[in-house]
Amino acid sequence: MSESIPICSGLKLKWKGPFDMDELYKSIKYWLDYNGYGDERKSFKEERYVERSKGDSKQLEIGWKAEKQVGDYFSYVIELTYFVIGLKKIKIQKDGKEFTTSQADLELRLSAKLVKDPKNKWKNEIMRGFYERFIIPQRIEDHKIALYQKIYSLHDEIKTFLELHKY
Repeated sequence: MSESIPICSGLKLKWKGPFDMDELYKSIKYWLDYNGYGDERKSFKEERYVERSKGDSKQLEIGWKAEKQVGDYFSYVIELTYFVIGLKKIKIQKDGKEFTTSQADLELRLSAKLVKDPKNKWKNEIMRGFYERFIIPQRIEDHKIALYQKIYSLHDEIKTFLELHKY
């Protein structure tokens, strides 16, 4: 039976102001693809997409779940939730040029978990416990650290995107 170890569950990123929602969406999806989490046939799911219109603005709630198989015994799961309030198109001036972009209040929530034995190959709990406690404890710790670094890498990538695309 597979078991999940939460690595990071309360990671948030908030942004208020102009940004390009389409480009943000694409850049996060690209990061997931590039890092092996984005295969839509196997490991990537858009579990939730809710769009509400209020006047000239929209409210979005988007939930993604991406998984990457790492060897036979581990998989990394990253979950992202977008909350976008007051999304609307605006025109701005920068360096004497006019651009069309989006403006909204954005909150992104990220979480990551390490899944042990995701394919349920180990039926005997006692043997699995022995295997994890005495044979691979360092591998488990190494995978925890690697996934922690990945989720913070994604967090930094999103922050960099928003800072670089400041208007």
